[in-house]
Amino acid sequence: MTKSILLMTLIILIGGASSVFAEDDEHEKCSGDYNSKIAIFISPTDSDIERQKKSLGDDFYVVADDQLYYQWNAEETFKENNFPHCFTKLKKHKFKMIDGTKKVIDSKCAGWCLVLWNGKDEPIKTGAVELFMYYQYLDISPRTSQ
Repeated sequence: MTKSILLMTLIILIGGASSVFAEDDEHEKCSGDYNSKIAIFISPTDSDIERQKKSLGDDFYVVADDQLYYQWNAEETFKENNFPHCFTKLKKHKFKMIDGTKKVIDSKCAGWCLVLWNGKDEPIKTGAVELFMYYQYLDISPRTSQ
């Protein structure tokens, strides 16, 4: 809960939730083209955030806080499992499948999304809150320290 409050404070101080985690100096940036397993955190654009603020009102900050908490938890899970991951606002991502074909995901998410790819099967678009459903797909384990 303390980390959640810290993230919310960061959002308010920075002035926009899109600034947290997306394409900053601390996190690996996504290329848009992938040949091996990867987890892609997609953050909302500034215009996505403005639309959400208008539609959700003050509830936007609760939603953003929850999303950023689950995103942080997912990132920690990937770190513990040495699973490659990156952060972006890009919506279009291309995956080179084992048979040489390309699979394109053009994410229509207006909020925080997570694209998972185990390097061989179809990529999956989901949210960080649902990561637990894909541990077997990614061949990773839950976090050991929560």
